[in-house]
Amino acid sequence: MLWVEGQGAILHPVYSGVTLGLYHGSVPHLLVLCHEAGHTEIEGMGGGPHPIPPLGELVELHERLALPARPARVGAIALNTRRLTEEEARRAVAAAEAETGLPADDPVRFGSAGLVAALLEAG
Repeated sequence: MLWVEGQGAILHPVYSGVTLGLYHGSVPHLLVLCHEAGHTEIEGMGGGPHPIPPLGELVELHERLALPARPARVGAIALNTRRLTEEEARRAVAAAEAETGLPADDPVRFGSAGLVAALLEAG
């Protein structure tokens, strides 16, 4: 199994070209969608606002973008909850799971074991 850590974001026009190149070049089977909980707009774009779509739409977008190289699916959601209290973070994780039907967690705050186990089982 090969793990490739991506950079940038598919939605950010400044970084999306590099991100998509890495994405298609690595031809993944399985993806981890990373998202900052509570973050609603793309920063650094000017002329805003540039809203970030709901997680369910982001899952679909990432899976559709994989198709030219190889079908891939999102296997888990990794949330960054650094701006939330612990209680808010746990609610954000639960909300991400409820919205997408995928395992979710903040691997920095709560550990990565659950996400790794879900990915190994899915892969």
